[in-house]
Amino acid sequence: MKIKHIVSLAAVSLALSVAPVTAELSAQERATASADQAIDYYAAMAEAVTSDAVIEATFEQAIEIGFKGAMRADPEMDEIEKECPGTVQAMADAAAPIMKPAHIRDYMQYRADIAALFRANMTAANARSAAEFFNSDIGKNFLMSVSSNVSADATIEAIIDDPDAKIAAEDLESDNRATAVRGIMAMEPLERREALMTIGNSEWGQDFVRLQPQVQALQVEMANSDYSPEENAALEKALEQTAMTVLGKCYLEM
Repeated sequence: MKIKHIVSLAAVSLALSVAPVTAELSAQERATASADQAIDYYAAMAEAVTSDAVIEATFEQAIEIGFKGAMRADPEMDEIEKECPGTVQAMADAAAPIMKPAHIRDYMQYRADIAALFRANMTAANARSAAEFFNSDIGKNFLMSVSSNVSADATIEAIIDDPDAKIAAEDLESDNRATAVRGIMAMEPLERREALMTIGNSEWGQDFVRLQPQVQALQVEMANSDYSPEENAALEKALEQTAMTVLGKCYLEM
């Protein structure tokens, strides 16, 4: 079972206004408008919210909170860590190279799914506003703040109770809400104020809220996707070898 942490799109309802195009455009303005029509703002928006920086930040959180946090929450593993400090970190280091390609693959699929969802349910003007916001400094800072302040308490608790269980929508929603609050509060006060003051005035922000059930369904699907048989085998082998090496050395030194 993989634990993935993704930005809660319903937590953001912020956009830049788009100036209307009139019949009195100059030749240069008409050329710009024509170029704008050629830009896929749905894809641009989806790419912005799943940028390389976001993927890297969420992977770090997946390792720190999803992998290491889940291991430390297990009573048996917690005892091993107390006897042999560094065991969890060593296993995380061994797992990361195997987990990361799958993390990136999942985000690429999520990016395509988000673009398709909003293409079917958002106007082109609103998609442009969303793309412009998420590519602005404050938009990037917002995404990085949310991506770097993930909460996974409900998800981890459910997995500890039943490691083979699927991640439930209600647990993911609870974690998404906590993540959104953490991310917003971690922003600089002036940036946070600017963002929050603009939320209620954004049409595409309202689209995000309206489409939250569909967005969450995509998140649940992503969170419950599994590794390939080859990845599972490689992960199991890496963790087993690491545990034997680390624990063997630890117990010999006792």
